[in-house]
Amino acid sequence: MNTLHMETDVVSALASQFKQASETMRSQTQSLNNSAQSIDWLGPSRDEFVMEVETLIYQLETQIESGMMLAQRVENEVIEWEEMALRLTGFGDGFLVWDQSKTLDPNRPVLYASLFPWIIFTPGVLHQLSPAEIMENKIEQQYGDYIRKYSQEAGVPYEYVLRVITKEQLDYGVVGRVKDAIGKFMNRPTVSLGLGQIEIRRAAEFEYSGRDFKKSPLNEQEIKGLAVKLENPEYNIQILSKELKDNYEVFGKNPGKTEEDRWKFALAAHKAGAGFVRGKQGAAENVGQDSNKWDDVSQHLGAQIKGFVDFVTKPLTKPPLNIPGQFA
Repeated sequence: MNTLHMETDVVSALASQFKQASETMRSQTQSLNNSAQSIDWLGPSRDEFVMEVETLIYQLETQIESGMMLAQRVENEVIEWEEMALRLTGFGDGFLVWDQSKTLDPNRPVLYASLFPWIIFTPGVLHQLSPAEIMENKIEQQYGDYIRKYSQEAGVPYEYVLRVITKEQLDYGVVGRVKDAIGKFMNRPTVSLGLGQIEIRRAAEFEYSGRDFKKSPLNEQEIKGLAVKLENPEYNIQILSKELKDNYEVFGKNPGKTEEDRWKFALAAHKAGAGFVRGKQGAAENVGQDSNKWDDVSQHLGAQIKGFVDFVTKPLTKPPLNIPGQFA
């Protein structure tokens, strides 16, 4: 009998708890470090104490990152087990077979879609999902209401916000977590955080609208406050939606752009920054190309940025989960 030897929902939930606990510990160590740095104490003993605290904080941060990496490995293992389940799935008597001892009832696709979220059941069709589709489904199930609300408020296509988050989370991984941890620890406004990987300094443009950051740069407290906010899924999705709309407006000022191209420029600006994209528009002009046409400018952006935009703007071809129906 072909059997899946993992309760994937339970293991996935454990990995999430592990990450949440690690984030809590990280927050506590940062608070401890801040308290030590600002302690009302003068003298050589104080300096020695602060240095010892910094050493301890560094050691704790290292262990916390090890915990985050472990949780990520477990999440990856869950995805591998789910994909293995698909390879063990076959057909028998015209119906889907989960193992060799029984067939699934073709009249209960809603139940099976909830049990096996990496498989989509539609009348007469079994659609195997890719890792990207699995990630997208999880994000849609967890945060679909937020995405729908804030994309509508900002005037951004729902699927663009969904797929930006999907792609960012697929690309994030352990390296991204380590980079974020270092960035937060150093209070860097350029660090990108949360579901949509929003830069702190970009979020500040919406949080402190109208502020001249050259004259009044973000202080340490504001950076830390925005870092905490950006790790809240609802706030992150709200800022992501606003950012995409703002990018769309910025790259819509020149005549000649199609609606589709404007959104592609907006998405590229999210991933690489508006200044970088403008520079590549100039590079296109220098060789006689049209800086308003995505096909021309994208040749200068590089495969990573172009691949990101292609992923986000690719039409959603999968049917929705939990569609009632019968197998043919």
